[in-house]
This record gives sequence, C-alpha cells and structure tokens, in this order.
Amino acid sequence: MNDGFNETMTAFPRLLFLLSRVCWLAGLIWAAAPLAHSQTVAHASADYLIQVWNSEDGLPQNSVNCLAQTPDGYLWIGTRSGGLARFDGTRFVIFNPQTTPELKDVELETLSVDSRGTLWITAGNESAASIANGKFNLVRERTTEPRWHPLQLVSEEADAVYLASFHYAIFRVPRNGAPNKAERIELEPHPPAPLPPPLVLGRDNTLWYITENHQVAQLPLSGPGAGHSKVFNLPSPARVLAKDSTGELWLATDQEFGTITDGGFTERTPTNGPAPHDVRQMLATPDGGLWLWDGSLLRKMSHGQWTLAAEQFQPGGNNQSLRFFSDSQGGL
Repeated sequence: MNDGFNETMTAFPRLLFLLSRVCWLAGLIWAAAPLAHSQTVAHASADYLIQVWNSEDGLPQNSVNCLAQTPDGYLWIGTRSGGLARFDGTRFVIFNPQTTPELKDVELETLSVDSRGTLWITAGNESAASIANGKFNLVRERTTEPRWHPLQLVSEEADAVYLASFHYAIFRVPRNGAPNKAERIELEPHPPAPLPPPLVLGRDNTLWYITENHQVAQLPLSGPGAGHSKVFNLPSPARVLAKDSTGELWLATDQEFGTITDGGFTERTPTNGPAPHDVRQMLATPDGGLWLWDGSLLRKMSHGQWTLAAEQFQPGGNNQSLRFFSDSQGGL
C-alpha cells in the first residue's frame, strides 16, 4: 500500500473542500483539455476561482469516470484506465493493482461514501473494494461466480451495505465479510431498462422504484417482508419518483401528482394551479421544494404551491438528455 495514504492533510485549508463537487467535477473534466500545466482561471464578475489539473500535475489519467469526497476531506477520483487517485488539494496519491493488491482493475466505475465514511469502489471487471479507517479491503474478486456487476451504494444497515448492479437485483454485501460474499435480492417485478434503475431509499430501509409496467414497487430490506416487493396500482401509469428533503416520496403519473407511502397514493395537486402532466424529471432541493421538468416548462413547487416558473428556459434539441442539479439555496 502506498505509504502516503495516512499522511495528514496540512497543505490545503479544509474550508476549500466545502466547495461544490460540481466545481471539482468541472475542474477535473476540463483537465482533459490539452493544457501544458495546471491553470487558475479568475472571473472578474464573480468571486470564485477555477483550478484545472491534468496528468502533468499528477492526475493518473485525464479521463475521469467518478468522484467522491470522504468525511476527512479527501477527494477521490476514479479514472477510466488509470486507477484511483486521492487528492488533498495540492497533490495526488495514486492507487492501482500494482501498489494496492485490494484493487483488481484500473478502470473504476463508481465511488460511494456511506454514513460511516467508508468508500465503496466498483470497477469495470466486476471487482469491488472498500476503504474504511484508512485501510483498503477486497470486497469482490474480478469475474467471480456467480457473476454480477457491482455498482453504486443504494442503502446500508449496521453490518451490511446494498449495491446496485446491471441485473434485476440488488446485492447485500457484509461490511466485514470475506471477499465475494453477497446475497442477491431480486427486483421483482422488474424495473424498466436500462439498468441499474433509479432506486429511491424511503423510510424504514425500504427501496422504491417504478416497474416496467409503470406501477410502483416498495422493497423492504429489513423487518417483516424483507426481500419481497409490494406493488401499488395507480390511477394512471407512473413516470417519475423522487424523495424530498423531509423524506416524503413524491410521484408523478401521466395524469396525477402526489405522495406515496406504504398506505398508498395521495393526490397533492398544488393549491394554486393544475397538477403537472408528462413529467420527465423531478428533483428535490434542500429547502423542501421540488423542481419539475415536463419537456417544455421548468417550475418549482414549495409548501404545496407553485412558486417559480423558468419560462425563459427553452433548451433546443433532444432535451431528454438534460441533467439537473440543485444548489444549497433551492436553486437549480
């Protein structure tokens, strides 16, 4: 293992690690541009700087697949074929199968951080590893039978985590178990392709998802009924499911809009306007609001009312590929 792993972060103020991950992502993606060295770009009209790093600054490769930040402040970067890097704001420390036997591939696909600060690492050859308390652990060897492809963390409990996959199933992986241990939990009825499906973690350690028949399924991961989905029939086909900052689950169907619990669906049309129809995306904000996009109008609902409409937002082309991100102030 690289002896730089346990060095303390002294060269860079911790405060800068509180910057938006979107800024980190922009800087690292821009690193793929043909730059001779790292650059700092100042914008006269705004109080921020963009620092750009590339392989000449120590990034193992300019093609970045995934990012995560652990509670100790480190930024972790998974590359397409250069392995894993840890960044403290000043320098990169690189981990790959040659330096770290617990890593079995140089192509990393997802990085997820759980509530304990453990980093879960999945790779293109179906291997997985974790980092807990400064130590790498092998979770899964490459192409082990039975075959499955680990992906991002979707839930956790005291002694295990749950990982998504390119299967109609999720997998329960022990936190401290021997390598290759996993329990398959079927997503039945199936979600629609492509996989992995959007999975929403509800209260009481339950996963919710929309099925291929446009119903809603609730999958308890613990307690009575664990591992067996409950399916909800709805007034019209389900389209989008999202959890707000208070933990409520919101559902948009073809014709209805409201919340869903284990007791069923409740209509929650905004009091100052019609229910949204044909919703394509729905995103929660920290202030309790929801942004909704129906392909032609982007608007925000807060406290049961429509509060904002971005009427000038009219993207051209195929807007199915749009991705939205909320900020800390409730904006988008």
